[in-house]
Amino acid sequence: MTEAAATLRRSAAAPLPANAARSLAALRAIADRGVRIILEAPKPTIPTALFRCADWFNRANEYCARGWEVPRGEVERRRAVPLRQIGRYAAKVPGVAIWDPLPILCEAQLCRGYRDGKPLISTPII
Repeated sequence: MTEAAATLRRSAAAPLPANAARSLAALRAIADRGVRIILEAPKPTIPTALFRCADWFNRANEYCARGWEVPRGEVERRRAVPLRQIGRYAAKVPGVAIWDPLPILCEAQLCRGYRDGKPLISTPII
């Protein structure tokens, strides 16, 4: 079982926080209409906005010095809380699926912002 799957399984039994009731009600209302709901698990965040560092003439810019790689363990720690919440929604609304892009975007130990010279992620860490 992957770490994400284990997190989702543990979160299913936990009670929802009070402020999540409206979101849960909205999801149920949509699902009750027969709409298939797919929630996206959080994507990794990278220290720089990759589009600003993609061109060779910008990579020497001071802004790009923070880099575009993050250890996967750090990414998993950052997304643990929202992933638990998403898991709670999925456990409480029949038919809700979760799509997790992390295995596609990250290697076993590292999440890189670029693959084959092209940016993968568009949200920087602020």
